[in-house]
Amino acid sequence: MRHLDEELANNVRRIANAITSPVLAGTDEAGGRIESLTEAVMGITAGLFAISRAIDRLADASEDATDRQAPARTGKARSVI
Repeated sequence: MRHLDEELANNVRRIANAITSPVLAGTDEAGGRIESLTEAVMGITAGLFAISRAIDRLADASEDATDRQAPARTGKARSVI
């Protein structure tokens, strides 16, 4: 059992080092310097979050435009100006 525990600990250590170990440094599309896989993952996450916020804003704007164009109870369309 001790051998299995050591093997498991070594494998977990390898995974942790693969994620956080320094890699050949580079520059991302925004001009930031990337020096580890962790930084690269964080950059991708930040980019995806920004995309999701933009999609939310577009959805809100679309709903607002639809609401403004919906006919009022009187049957007349509301002004969009």
